[in-house]
Amino acid sequence: MGTERIRGSNKRALLVLAALSLPALMLISGCAPARHHSVYYDNGGMDDIEYLSSYGTWIYLPAYGMVWSPDVVLGWQPFYHGHWIWTVDGWAWASYEPYGWLVYHYGFWGYRTDIGWFWVPGDTWYPATVDWYTFGGYAAWAPMPPPGIVWVDPWDPYDVDVWIVIDVNDFTSENVGRYRVERPIYRERLNREDVYERAPAMREIEEVTRKRVPVVEITNEPNYMRHRTLQEPAETREKSRSEFKKVVLPDTEKRRVEKHAPRVEKEVLKRRAGEEGTSSKRTSEQKRDSAGDKRNNTDNKRDTTEDSRKRRK
Repeated sequence: MGTERIRGSNKRALLVLAALSLPALMLISGCAPARHHSVYYDNGGMDDIEYLSSYGTWIYLPAYGMVWSPDVVLGWQPFYHGHWIWTVDGWAWASYEPYGWLVYHYGFWGYRTDIGWFWVPGDTWYPATVDWYTFGGYAAWAPMPPPGIVWVDPWDPYDVDVWIVIDVNDFTSENVGRYRVERPIYRERLNREDVYERAPAMREIEEVTRKRVPVVEITNEPNYMRHRTLQEPAETREKSRSEFKKVVLPDTEKRRVEKHAPRVEKEVLKRRAGEEGTSSKRTSEQKRDSAGDKRNNTDNKRDTTEDSRKRRK
């Protein structure tokens, strides 16, 4: 199928994180979102590839280069485990997943039946990399697809349910994905004249919920990571330092995230616990093999000594 999975120690030969400069044209809120292009440095930082490899698998796709596929439970999809906060840049996603600061604010998301959801790296920061619809009292969002790919509309038939549609009343709820409604329900209330390709306005949310929506002040903390590129030949490929901006939430929002993050890590993520068990098993086996080798070496020395004595006699 034109894919190659890279796992474990094999990733070092081919793993690359392609810094895409593809234009991101979708609106994140009612107005154009803030966009922060990465800056390259020559010092500091951990390996971006190693970081995401702890939570998933890097795969080579000819159309995109290296993409990342998260190790998660069946039925998972991006932008489900988290909640929305209103900021000066529009609606921003507060993720309950440990890698959310990177894959939900940079790049694009694609889907293939043989792979599932995969993340295509990018170098432009967004409050949330999603497409929006507002219609009939509902808000809908879907991961922003790679350039050239367009999702069907939320109310149209499709094989993969890429859109999360919720009642506007539930828009600012924690763990907002759990408020998802099914297509037959919201299709009945669909009026094509009331369809808008944008996020719900903050004032609209306040009017519907009769609650004030606070403006959350977030900061973007520089997070320096080694960045590898596929454009260069393997023999001349070099590591550079890339700045990815990591969202820093105020304490009130941190507490909201921390309330749900342990459950998500336990029930949704799969790779880390499995790797730890495999690693422990592998270590025990290596110790047993090492002990066996030592015993064999001792036996060999004993046999050699006895042979020497026989020859001398």
